[in-house]
Amino acid sequence: MEERPPAALRRRSLATLDTIAAIGITVAILAAFVFLVAGRRSLDFAYMARTFGTLLPGLALAIALTGASFLIGLPIGFLTGWTRTLRGEPWAKLRARLAPPREPVPTPRMIGVALYALSVLLIAFVKRVARRMADGYVELMRGTPLFVQIFFVWSVFIVYFPGGDPTLTALAAGLVAMTVNTGGYQGEIFRGGLQAIHAGQLEAARAIGLSRWGAMRNIVLPQAVRLTIPPLLNEAIALFKSSSLLFFIGVHELTYLYRQLGFREARVLELFTMVTVLYLLFTVSLSRVVSFLERRFRIPGFGIAPARGGTLTTRRLARKTAL
Repeated sequence: MEERPPAALRRRSLATLDTIAAIGITVAILAAFVFLVAGRRSLDFAYMARTFGTLLPGLALAIALTGASFLIGLPIGFLTGWTRTLRGEPWAKLRARLAPPREPVPTPRMIGVALYALSVLLIAFVKRVARRMADGYVELMRGTPLFVQIFFVWSVFIVYFPGGDPTLTALAAGLVAMTVNTGGYQGEIFRGGLQAIHAGQLEAARAIGLSRWGAMRNIVLPQAVRLTIPPLLNEAIALFKSSSLLFFIGVHELTYLYRQLGFREARVLELFTMVTVLYLLFTVSLSRVVSFLERRFRIPGFGIAPARGGTLTTRRLARKTAL
């Protein structure tokens, strides 16, 4: 087993202490807020212990809805982002390339030239229409609140499926709204990742004989996927927190259970503390995963290098060079 150098051990210890300090500060801020709100009244920890298990199904439902909508939104986001990267030739250049020949040509050849020109124009038209539709979809999702989207989809389900079970209708409407919403945001993430790869790499791959799909599959996509992993997980965190809006349409997720118990048992402070802790536990844990993957899959040369230790690849190269 390779022995870690003292500098690496110190950096690892400092990172651990930094994480512990961040958790301690967060807990202290939460405790101070609860103390200010509660005043002289202390928290009923016995009630919190009895009720904690009641909130877990709501947390599980929120995680399940977030995971399902995020996974279904992945192909939607990728297709949207890839469509937004399509760039056709300018109309002036296309018109000059498809100009009819000045010299007379035989009729069979003229038919072939006309069919070729028609296919080129049709492909260019389809690319432009698809790109504009993808642009409109992304702008619609990013330009309107998720709350409005949830209510719109829920209203559509109620109008077209009036005899359905209200709970299942709310679940289906919430899943569809969250999927459509995250698909638009993921489309923008994938577009940024694909366009971050320099066009010269694609041209070099085509020059050595790779097809366009082969160049995309072997050159562009492996780099673009590594670039999009951290922002995609950040989108998953934001989507999980936005799932709390589903309680307005009757989905029995964590916020809905908090509201129902708070009105029924008048223990708002204890319930608020438990719900806050549950949200923090999930989001902070996922954010640590994001930080690890960002360091692990960072591509040297893209963005700003980490301040401490570098990436795993650069550390290995440094050790090999030193040997």
